[in-house]
Order: sequence, then C-alpha cells, then structure tokens
Amino acid sequence: MRFKITILFVFVCFVSMVKSQGTLSLINIIEENQFLENETIKGRHMLVIGGSAMASVSNAKMNLVNPFIFGGFISEEVKNENLQLLKKSNPSGFSLNSEIMTAHRTDEVFGKNTMIFFGIGLKNVGEFNFSDAHVRLLLQGNRASVGEQIDLKDFQIHNFNYGGVRLGFAKYVTKSEDFQQYYGFSLGYLKSFSHFNAKVHSGSFYTQANGYDLSLNAEYTLQRSDTSSLTFFKGEGMNASLFYGANYKNRFSFNIGLEDLGYLKWKNGLSSEKKEQHLFSGIELIDITKADQASSLSSVADSIRSSLVYPETNEDYRMLLPMAAMMRVSYRFTEYFGAETYVRYFPNSVRNFEIMFQLNAYLFNQSLRVSPFVYASGYGSVSPGLELALVDTKRIYIEVGCYSLNFSQATLGGFATFGYKF
Repeated sequence: MRFKITILFVFVCFVSMVKSQGTLSLINIIEENQFLENETIKGRHMLVIGGSAMASVSNAKMNLVNPFIFGGFISEEVKNENLQLLKKSNPSGFSLNSEIMTAHRTDEVFGKNTMIFFGIGLKNVGEFNFSDAHVRLLLQGNRASVGEQIDLKDFQIHNFNYGGVRLGFAKYVTKSEDFQQYYGFSLGYLKSFSHFNAKVHSGSFYTQANGYDLSLNAEYTLQRSDTSSLTFFKGEGMNASLFYGANYKNRFSFNIGLEDLGYLKWKNGLSSEKKEQHLFSGIELIDITKADQASSLSSVADSIRSSLVYPETNEDYRMLLPMAAMMRVSYRFTEYFGAETYVRYFPNSVRNFEIMFQLNAYLFNQSLRVSPFVYASGYGSVSPGLELALVDTKRIYIEVGCYSLNFSQATLGGFATFGYKF
C-alpha cells in the first residue's frame, strides 16, 4: 500500500525543511523509498540527517561577493561592472541549516496510520537590503557622492541564529484506494544565540561640496542581543508548523502548509526606535601625536557611536520568525519521468518568494534520480541547479545537490541528506 508512506512524507516535508532554501524538502525520502510500504521490512522508525548552506546577492556577480566572504582585492573594473548591475533595491541573504530527526510509528497508541516525530537543529539566517548608491558609498567613499543626497530608506542588516527541538504528530486518512489525505502539526522550543538588526525606515545621507561636511537624517530601528553577559543563550522562543497534503493515484500530489509561526524573545538586549539628525564637519588635528587631540578624537568617536549605534537602555524584546506559507505540486508522468514546482511566500522577510521548478528522471531501474531545476531564492537571480538522489532502496536514502551551476552568478551553496529506516 503505497499511501502508507505519506506519514513520514508529512514529517520531513513540513517540520524541518532542512533543505530550506528551495528545491525539494525531505519528502522525497519517503515518496521514492516507500519507507512505510515495503512489507518485507518491519522497520517502524527512521533517522534523517541533513544540512544546507546558501548565500545569494541580488544583481551582483561572484567577483564582487567573494572578496567580502573570503577576503581579497576588488579592482576598479569589478566595482564598475557590478555598480552597473545593482538596482535601487537589492535584497540579499544567506542561510545555514542542520538538523537530526527521528520518526516513529504510533499505530498502537494514537490509532492506525499515525506517527510522532522529533528533531533537533541549528539555524543561522542573515538578510540584507541595500541600493546601488549604498554600495557605491561603501566601495568608493563619500567623495564619489559629493552633492548627491543618498536615500537610506529600507536599508537593512539583519542576522540571527538559534537552535531548537521539535515534536510533531501526523495522521494519514484513506478516502479511497486512489485518493489519500494527510495532515499534522509540530511545536518547537527554541534557544537563541545572537541577534543584530539595523533597519532604516526613512532617511538620507548628504555630502557637502567641500567633501568633508556630512549630514545624516534618519528614522531607524536598532536591535542587538545582550553582549555583556557570558551566558551561551541570549533568549528563547517557540515556533509551530501546520500542514495538509493529498495524493491521487500516486501520480499527482498537492501540499500546503504554514511554517515557522513563532517568535524569539531576546533577554536584556538593546532595542530602540530612533529619529536622528547629525552634522559632522570632521576633526581638525594639528599634531596627531598629542594626547589631548587623540583624546578629543576618541571622545567624538564615542559620541557618534553612542548616538547612532547603541540604544540607551537594556530591555527584553521580541522578534517574529520569518514565517512562510508554502505550496508544492508534483506529477509523475511515467514511472521514469516527473515534474514538480515549489513556492514559499514570506510576509515578514526581506525576500517575498522562493520558487523552484524541477524535472525528475529515474534511471537504472529507478534507483537513481537525476533532477535538474531552476531556482529563485528570492534574493538573487534565477539560477540552474542539480540534485542527485539514490532512491528505491529498502533502508537508505542519500541526496546531494547544488543550488547553482552558474558559478559566475551571486548565488552559491548546496545541500545533503541521509535517511535510514530501522
């Protein structure tokens, strides 16, 4: 009975999203390996280990991104080439994910075709938004923008990381021999490590004609987790996921879900909403070696830092996780060929959508799946990728993939998954 696989199918599809940056989630482990179908194997448990890493920058090439990541010199030619590509808004980001999960049949406890699952994982997320003018200011300095008012609206730097445990339940319901449905949920408890967020809601930066008189007018949010404490965890939170799926004749499947409905609460952090106006006319130094002038320089630097960077008081504050509404549709045309598409919508993230379209070819008696795909992370441009999976084995599933085969594009990363039934 092929539909028995849908319980674990639900488990890996919506709970962990280890391959969270697009392509397929871990649902293929179940659909293709039929972990709960093969009656010659009495395994009622499954272990899944997976991880992914992805970084993507909108409207830029890797020759500009790589020096920021790995260090190195950026030539004027590379600067000019990328400045021509950048637009007024360039959402960018990265994500690192790892998770270990187990699933267990619970027919005797919660009824026929039920399952509980447990996972523990880590996640690091960074999101950025900037304009071509912001990058030009960074690469060429303010003299390249003399007499130009640079709009700072929607500039953002946001980074946070956390770990967590999840517990979930899934149930499969048979409507007929050809049609099956499944649904479930998961709840997670999170412990957070660090957080920084700087977002400009409105504002501008202006360099006077003399090149050193600078004016800044901005309304912005600044948040930072506690750095004064030596404790490992800086906060905690919760998240939840809901999901539903249907399968018709093991050819057509449809899934929807809500992922990461939750929050993180940062303890004793720094958080403030500011509206600031600053005019900086430089510091006149006659002799840099004199202590009093060095002290004056330090005093000015401290004043700028305290007024622009650090909020005044420590307090607890909350942030919403970047939740996602997802939909996946797949169709198996023949036993050797299929296709699927996957969409996630983010209502409270720098990016809005993540989209994947994938073709699946089953080779060598359907034991190997070769899946070329096109992928839009929601940060960078559309990129071609490739996924390879060892499938249709009795106990083991192995999957590896690359998010972009065009290494000149500013999207890079990959994923790997290992599943074992016992």
